[in-house]
Amino acid sequence: MEAFKTMKKIILKNEFQQLTILTTGATIHQWQCFKDQRNIVISNKNLSDYEQTNKGFLNQTIGRVANRIKDGWFNLNGIDYQLSKNFGGGHHGHGGPTGFYVRDFEVVKQSMSMVQLKYVSKDLEEGYPGEVTLYVTYQLEKDKFYMIYDATTTKDTIISITNHAHFNLSLEDTILNHEVKVSADRVLDIDKDLIPSGKYVDVSNTPFDLRKFITLKDVLYQPVVQKITKGLDHAYIFNNERTIHLKYKDKNLVIKTDYPGVQIYAMNYPVTQPLLDREFKQHAGIAFEPQYEPNAINIPHFNQPILRAGQTYHHVTTYHVYEN
Repeated sequence: MEAFKTMKKIILKNEFQQLTILTTGATIHQWQCFKDQRNIVISNKNLSDYEQTNKGFLNQTIGRVANRIKDGWFNLNGIDYQLSKNFGGGHHGHGGPTGFYVRDFEVVKQSMSMVQLKYVSKDLEEGYPGEVTLYVTYQLEKDKFYMIYDATTTKDTIISITNHAHFNLSLEDTILNHEVKVSADRVLDIDKDLIPSGKYVDVSNTPFDLRKFITLKDVLYQPVVQKITKGLDHAYIFNNERTIHLKYKDKNLVIKTDYPGVQIYAMNYPVTQPLLDREFKQHAGIAFEPQYEPNAINIPHFNQPILRAGQTYHHVTTYHVYEN
């Protein structure tokens, strides 16, 4: 891996918002918006912490495959691939201990309101087949922010890229007083290691039903939500709308994506490094990670994250911030 000295800071700005991007992990260090230009993401105080694993993945690009792969194993085209087992229970998570989140990206295009970053992942890096060339584009347009992923591979591989942004629209220590609405009819059943069983659970008449606005403090402490994860850490499967709306008083964040699902994580477990402008408290922020279903390569009826040689991976997520 390349040295920390290669990290660059890039500022994108327009009349509505300002993004501070780090080339390490194509990371969103700060996102300042609304009239008071408050930072609405949970940020590390020390930039060096973005180069470390086990630091909470704060607003970093996650890949090659977001979330968990059971036993760190998969078979593609009749070939077995063994990945690192860096997550609890002996599973592979978020691309491994040297996933994209700690890799150095190259700036290939830049303007006042847009940056495109590139990373080339070598064949068998972290055990994944194929040399993958990934482009991450961040673009501001008025009060919207576009996150665009494009990738190609030299060999058939698996890929599911997300950003692990943790949001808090308030100046409070937690997101408990935020409201959320998610256009998802189903959530994935998971085992004790958060690995999906393959079963879909209808959210109707359960605490997981977020299809109408609900205050997060009324969700996170429900026994069935607390049972495995001490709060939300679940994969939701969208209906056709594919929209997330996070609201705090008059502050709004609306996320639209073309991915089939989203992992929602409410910062149930602590990060121990110092944070920018805040002390960590449980549920300090909430992450919405658009992606394919976790462990999809091992569950055939899930949406498959397979990228074939000669094909192009392309996904767009839009973030819209506004005040009522």
